[in-house]
Amino acid sequence: MKADRPRALNHRTNDRLTAYKRRRGGLTHKPWTRFAAATGAAVAGASTAEAAIVHVIPPNPIRAVLGNASYVYTSVDLDADGQFDFALSIATSTTSSFSNSGGIAFSTYSRSVQIEALGFAGAEVPIDSRGEAINLASGQTISSGLVFDDDALLQGGFSYQSYLATAGGANSLVSSSGDFGNFPAGGTGLVGVRFNAPTGTHLGWVRVGFEDVDGLPGVAEILEWAYEDAPNTPILAGATSVIPEPAGLALLATGAAGVACLRRR
Repeated sequence: MKADRPRALNHRTNDRLTAYKRRRGGLTHKPWTRFAAATGAAVAGASTAEAAIVHVIPPNPIRAVLGNASYVYTSVDLDADGQFDFALSIATSTTSSFSNSGGIAFSTYSRSVQIEALGFAGAEVPIDSRGEAINLASGQTISSGLVFDDDALLQGGFSYQSYLATAGGANSLVSSSGDFGNFPAGGTGLVGVRFNAPTGTHLGWVRVGFEDVDGLPGVAEILEWAYEDAPNTPILAGATSVIPEPAGLALLATGAAGVACLRRR
């Protein structure tokens, strides 16, 4: 008695399986047909949504180094469409004063440095209630429900000194310093990003790093980034691959069962 031939799949189901085949890249045409028949109705009920995360690690960190300048920045084209989307800037300001009257000399010196995230061509980063960029926890959802701005503080630092000298030799020096912003001095963090592309508005994240120079922020780096290739699709901070939805997991499990069955033959 001849075995029944597998019934033909409808074109929609076949398209889904073909797309899955391309992504997996491991099955030849003939076993794929048998695999498709083995998956049957479970595939027909699976979601058609195809989401993917584009993850980029540059060969070397993309750096902005302040050095002796008062302002520097570095930028990146997140989706390689010819338009810069995201940038890090470092700016410094100094103030000083000196007075000498009646044998009393008084001088002050202060310096502050700010590192900011900038969005170009409509790109923005999530901010908190103070208007500062949020240092996202790994796995935190980045969605359009957050509040965004195209210019937000990441990290900053300041130093202050005052010196008092009198003719009688009673001298005093007062100094102080500190950090501000949500991103750690000399550390790394995750900043979200929402940017425009030819395909629509995309959500992603950027891992940034910082180095102090002479006790103040002096170097900012773009270490890696990722974004959802489907427009307006939320992404988890730090995620580099999509977690299948339950329907997709059922499809994979059913497919594995089908392959196991074929191997037994």
